[in-house]
This record gives sequence, C-alpha cells and structure tokens, in this order.
Amino acid sequence: MPLLADYGFIVGVSILVILGRVFVSYLQAKGSVPLMSFQIIYQKAECNLLFWFLIFSTGLLLPPMQVYLTTGFFFNYGFRAQNMVSGIVGIMCSGFFYGILNFQTSFSLFILNSLYGMLFAWSYLYSQRIMMPIYLAILNGIFMVILA
Repeated sequence: MPLLADYGFIVGVSILVILGRVFVSYLQAKGSVPLMSFQIIYQKAECNLLFWFLIFSTGLLLPPMQVYLTTGFFFNYGFRAQNMVSGIVGIMCSGFFYGILNFQTSFSLFILNSLYGMLFAWSYLYSQRIMMPIYLAILNGIFMVILA
C-alpha cells in the first residue's frame, strides 16, 4: 500500500499521536509524570541553539533510527509467522524495546514510550511500509520537544 493510500488512517493516527503527546505534557506539567531527561536539561539552560539541536536530534534524527531498529528489524525479522499471536507478541516486544531505547529512568515514562512503540509497530503492520511508523515517530519526537 502506498504511504498516502489511506488518508483516514494517516490523519487518525497523526491526531492520536499529537493528542497523546499533549496529554503526556499535561501530566508532566501537573506533576503526575516526571519530566524526560532532555526536558530537564533544556529547562536548566534555555537557549535557541539548544532548542534547535533538540528538534534536530530528538525530533528528526533519533526517531527514524529507533523505528528502523525496533519495527524495521526487531518486529519485521523476529516475528515472521503469519498469525495473530505472532503479530501481537511482535507488536508488544517491539513496543517494549522502543521504550528501552528511550533511556528513561521513570517506569511511567517507560510505559508511555512503550505504548508509542506499539502504536508505531501496529501502523507498520497495517500499512506494510516502514515510512508510516517513521513519519509517526518524527511527529512524536517533534511534538515532544515543542511541548517541553
């Protein structure tokens, strides 16, 4: 399926990622969920150069590499059986591996990042194209930095 074949899916999942990131930022502002390590560093030394570095590194550079590693390699090659159980286990393992790759010390942030990883793996399974989870991960990374 081409990347833009299902507009409803793309718009729906994009809105889900953005609203999820807004909700996580709300919980962080309220104090229910701790800040991520880069958010703490940015708050200590707010400057334009650091902001653009975080947009580039956390928003544009790291997400495709994480998706290639978790969804493109781990999910795609580790779970090749064509059945529902293998797909569900693959989505869950890929999500947890994505959560581990984000190196957060808080269990709640690990769970939230794992849920995003599961969403990315599911979007790959739905679209059968690696560009879909890469797009969603970049969208997630950019909104994570902007809403910090």
